[in-house]
Amino acid sequence: MHSYENNPDSSGIPFLFMLYFLQFKLVNHKISTEVILKRLKKSHEYIYKISHLGELLLSIVILLAIIFSGISLILELRQFSNFQLDISAFTKFLANGLSLAVGIEFVKMLCKYTPEALVEIVILAIARQMVVEHLQLDQMFIGVCAIAVLCIVRKYFLPPSPKSDKKTAQP
Repeated sequence: MHSYENNPDSSGIPFLFMLYFLQFKLVNHKISTEVILKRLKKSHEYIYKISHLGELLLSIVILLAIIFSGISLILELRQFSNFQLDISAFTKFLANGLSLAVGIEFVKMLCKYTPEALVEIVILAIARQMVVEHLQLDQMFIGVCAIAVLCIVRKYFLPPSPKSDKKTAQP
């Protein structure tokens, strides 16, 4: 047992020492908090850069897959060289071609962070589904309404892109 634990007069000494220690820690904690916040900010920047690099690598992989699929799609054109048109083969060809178009728009969306790119890919995906699938009338109506709403959103609610400003500025 320590002597200060038995002495009633000295029982406040550990408490005062603890208060002084906590006060010292709190003053230094402010400085360390600033350092920690700077380090967190830097780590957030690194994480953002790494995730952006990951998205670019994913875009490259998807683009390579699109290129290989596009080559095979071009090779499929040979079956349409003779004038015998098989509707099921053409539907498959159309589905593959439109899927490649959606894939290209997806790669553009990964590379360009704009709401306009997102709206474009959703419009293209809905249009692809409507063209390739043989939808019922009510499903087709919902698709047309969805595309109309997305076009309205693109026209009136999204900021104009620099490309569209240049087009409207020219007479």
